[in-house]
Amino acid sequence: MMGCTPSKRKTSATNTIVIQPVNTNSFEFTDSQKLIVRKTWKMLATDLTGRGSKVFQKIFELNPLVKNLFPFKHVEGADLLLEPNFKGHASRFMNAVGAVVDNLDNLDEALAPLLIGLGENHVTFDGFKPEYFNFFAQAMHLVWKEDLKSKYTTEAEEAWKAVFAFIMDNLKLGYMKSAKKISA
Repeated sequence: MMGCTPSKRKTSATNTIVIQPVNTNSFEFTDSQKLIVRKTWKMLATDLTGRGSKVFQKIFELNPLVKNLFPFKHVEGADLLLEPNFKGHASRFMNAVGAVVDNLDNLDEALAPLLIGLGENHVTFDGFKPEYFNFFAQAMHLVWKEDLKSKYTTEAEEAWKAVFAFIMDNLKLGYMKSAKKISA
């Protein structure tokens, strides 16, 4: 996803898990949400590549077809964790999440255009479907819950779900914008 280099193979989605979208045109976090996200991100950011790898492994568990989009689609198990393309992608993905956290006070201007542009790029990945973005949000939620344990309170979960929704909504917006241009 973020900075990915998928291969050109057709796939289809099976189970789709949806996190409710938000209005990305003017999205604001409360001060409490910002504090919670920043505080918990400090814990999550201690191993970007490792945590990003967990997110991608979880995505592939939720929908194995997503893995077919990547050049490392045939790499399994422990070998996947050693694969440079996989590790690089996992790290770039987590850096992008970190950029959102760093810009919570200026998301619409600083990050929305970048995420929309990234979503537009996904139209060129043969076999990619916009509903695949939902698996990324669900995987992050599951990994955060597992890694933060008791620190992933109801308030933290809600704050992070809003972050996930902001990211995914803008990616989907970009994807749809680009898809409309192509079909016009």
